[in-house]
Amino acid sequence: MGLQKTESIVIGSWALGESDRIVAFYTRAHGKLRGVAKAARRPRSRFGGALELFTYGTLVFFEKETAELVRINSFDVLRHHQALREDLERLGCGAWMVECLSHLTPDRDPSPALFTLLVQGLRRLAQGGDPARIPLLYVLRLLDLLGHRPQVTRCLDCRRSPLAPVQFDSARGGVLCRRCGDAKRGVTLSGPAVTGLQRLQQLPWEGGERCRLAPAQRDELQAVVQEYVTYLVGQPSRSLRFLANIGDPAQVGATAEAP
Repeated sequence: MGLQKTESIVIGSWALGESDRIVAFYTRAHGKLRGVAKAARRPRSRFGGALELFTYGTLVFFEKETAELVRINSFDVLRHHQALREDLERLGCGAWMVECLSHLTPDRDPSPALFTLLVQGLRRLAQGGDPARIPLLYVLRLLDLLGHRPQVTRCLDCRRSPLAPVQFDSARGGVLCRRCGDAKRGVTLSGPAVTGLQRLQQLPWEGGERCRLAPAQRDELQAVVQEYVTYLVGQPSRSLRFLANIGDPAQVGATAEAP
């Protein structure tokens, strides 16, 4: 396969040995892949600070057909997204965005649409977009592209327009109206929250950022989307735990170090 070149975003990294680093990327041409950056942890590494989380750049790597990890030759930065790493809330929101993408997509499954969505989402978050809104918009569009769009226009059982309050059933990916649902199961959504979710699914990105949502609506939508993604992933989110613990520095540290 030889030498390859593609636009990429760093979505994670881990120490390897005494001086190397394994870096995970989401790439335009190859989807999700991991590679070894030799001597990346040395003080005078040729990579410098290029391999930081969220960094967008041009990746050049060498690939052998029998090797799971590629060898990273160079990574030329196009956008650092430094603002995301300097603010705890934006750091946590960005981490949740890449965590959702990482857990919901297989390795080496290219999707230029998913790559473009990640570039757009991180850019808006770094430019000062509402950290309570950008991840919500991003994950709703991610779910659409992956075929997991939440079904909220009709009750899953009776197929009628849902009478609120409704229950969102993560296992079935949609809502049950108050006649068909069980208040003890799923996440409850009020009428305004259902309407808000329908609007966010229909609007383009810019319209979604401008769409008015009351704090209660926003909180309900965040809760249902987070619950749904947690079900699809099959495990709790470290990034959401980090965001929940931001007010307690000791807990933030413990979360960051958790396996």
